[in-house]
Amino acid sequence: MARTRTKFDLDCMYCPQCGDEYRAEITTCAECKVALVSGALMAESTMPPVYREIEPHEELLAVRRGPILLIRQLQAYLRSVGLASLIGPGEDGCKSGCRGPEVELKVRASEAEEVYAALAQEHRQSTGLWEPEHALAGARFDVEVGQAACPACGCLFSADTVLCPDCGLRFV
Repeated sequence: MARTRTKFDLDCMYCPQCGDEYRAEITTCAECKVALVSGALMAESTMPPVYREIEPHEELLAVRRGPILLIRQLQAYLRSVGLASLIGPGEDGCKSGCRGPEVELKVRASEAEEVYAALAQEHRQSTGLWEPEHALAGARFDVEVGQAACPACGCLFSADTVLCPDCGLRFV
């Protein structure tokens, strides 16, 4: 089990798995049998991601469109991993209110690949698809909540239904 440290001696080596500290000439963790890394690298890896606001002159790319609640959740996730984004008005195809107004999540075009990778990771975690052997496949929505967001399409619907009205995803 990894030990939580806040300071690392730059002249020492550390196990990236268990966090044990070693003298500089040691290269392998005695317990985990993995290569050790420098104190500088360990200190760098524990630092929070650097977050930089989007400047007005930067080229933006719309990466998601959906209900404001879902887009705000995605924006918060991107911020937690150090990626900036903006929410802007979407080009509503249906203005009659069938799904409510949609907004767009916009990111720096230069960070598009990193953003897509982060959103894919968030999707795997939030839908349970990262769990081995689909351990969450039988999960149900809590009907006491009242309203739920479909993990596949983001549509908001009543939590007492077993079928997403937009994409047809079935909840058992």
